[in-house]
Amino acid sequence: MQVRRQSRKYFLVRYARFFAYNGFVYFGLLVAVCVVPNWWNILLFIAYDLALLVIFLSYFTNTYQLTETTLRLQTGTFFLTTFELQKADLAQTVSNFRIEQNIFQKLCGTKGLQLYLKSSTSEDALELYALSPAALAELSTFLAAYHMRSSKEEPNLKEIPLAQTKLSTLLKTGLFSTRYLVYLVFILQLRTNFPKLQAFLVSWWVWILLLGGAVIWHLSTQYLNFAKFKLFETETTFNIQNRLLLTEDNVIQKKALVGLELTADLNRRLFSYVGLQAILTNEDNDQTQNKTKNFLFPFLPKEKLPAILIAYFPQIPSGLLTQKQVRPKRLSQIVYLLSRGLLLGLIYFVARFFFADLLVLGGLVLLVFLFWEPLVTPLTTTFTSSQNYLLFTSGLLNKRMYILPQEMVTSVTTKNYFGLLQKTTVTFATTNGKVISFLGLGI
Repeated sequence: MQVRRQSRKYFLVRYARFFAYNGFVYFGLLVAVCVVPNWWNILLFIAYDLALLVIFLSYFTNTYQLTETTLRLQTGTFFLTTFELQKADLAQTVSNFRIEQNIFQKLCGTKGLQLYLKSSTSEDALELYALSPAALAELSTFLAAYHMRSSKEEPNLKEIPLAQTKLSTLLKTGLFSTRYLVYLVFILQLRTNFPKLQAFLVSWWVWILLLGGAVIWHLSTQYLNFAKFKLFETETTFNIQNRLLLTEDNVIQKKALVGLELTADLNRRLFSYVGLQAILTNEDNDQTQNKTKNFLFPFLPKEKLPAILIAYFPQIPSGLLTQKQVRPKRLSQIVYLLSRGLLLGLIYFVARFFFADLLVLGGLVLLVFLFWEPLVTPLTTTFTSSQNYLLFTSGLLNKRMYILPQEMVTSVTTKNYFGLLQKTTVTFATTNGKVISFLGLGI
C-alpha cells in the first residue's frame, strides 16, 4: 500500500492556528529572552519551540494507507502507533467520526477528519488535520461502510427541531458568564502590578472597552458555535451539523452513547435552559475541544428535559432526575474547606518571601478562579441511583449533572482522613477515564 500524507497546506493550517492562539505569548517571550534572558523565559520559549517542531514532524509521521478493504493509519510524533481498520468491520470498530473545517482550514481549502474507536481505552482520536477535497472524498467512500453518510446521502435522516437555538436565546444567554469574573481579576492584577498602567486603567471608558470587548467576544463565540446548529437522527446514529463560518459534521453511533452530561452554566440557569451532551465510550480530550463538544441539545428548555429523555434516551429511568440525592455531611464540608484554606495559606506564606504581598494575593485569587471547578466539585457533588443508573450533580454557579450506567464504573476509591473527612473517587470506563469525586463513603 502506498503511504499517503496530508495536503502540503497542513503546515499553513497548523502554524496559522498556532500563532493565532499563541502568537502574542510566543513573540512576547522572544522579546523577553532578548531583553531579560533569565532561565524561566528561556525554558518557556524552548517549550513553545518544541511545540512548533512537533507540528513540523507530525506531517511526516501522521500518514495513512488506503486500499479497497483496509485503512491503515499511523499516528504520533516520537512514538508511533499504527491502526489497521478493515472495511467489513467498521461498524464494530468505529464509534464515530467527525469532519471539521475551522477558519484556517477553510481559507486553505482543506478539512480535518477525526476517527474514534469503540475498543480504544487509552488512545486519543485518530486525526488528520489537512485533507484535500479529493483525499477526503476517498476516505469518506471507504467509511461509507459504517453507514455515516451526510444528510444529503442519508435516506432516513430526520431533523430534531428542538435542538436548534433561537437568536434571542443566544443573545440573552451570551450576556452572562462567570468568565467575566476572571477578566475582572486579570484587569485588577494589571492595575496592581504595573503602576505605569494605573493611569490608563482608572479611566471609565477603558473599563467599558475591556469588559465590553469580553462580552462581545463571548457573544460572537456562542453565535458561531450554535447559531446554525442542527441535530438529525437515524435509526442508529445522531448526526450533528454546524455550518456557519466554521464547519463541523459529527456523527455519533447510538450504541456508543453510554451516558449524558447536563450543563447548566450561569447563563443557562438564569433563563431555565440546560445543555445536553453525549458521553461516549471513547470520549477523550479531543472531543471536548471542538466547537459543539458533543452537544445534542445546546439550549434545551428545562421543562422539556423529561420528554426528551423519554423520546430519545428511553434506557435512562424517567424518575432519576426527581429522586432525592445523597448530600455531603456538614462536618465533611467544613473540614474540606479548612484543608483547602490551610493549603492556600501555606502557598501565600511561602510565596511572600519571593514576591510582593499584593502580587501573591492577586495570583492566589486568579489561581482559585482558574481552578475553581476541581476545588469546588467534591464539596458540592451529590448523587443518587435508579435501575442501574447513577446520577451525579456538582457545581455552585455552573452546575453539571452526569448520568452514567453503574456497569461503566471501573473503580471506586475511598479515602478516610482521621475519621473527619471521607472522600470517594469514582472512575468510569471512558477513554479519558471520567473521574467524579465527592465527599462521603461509597456509592
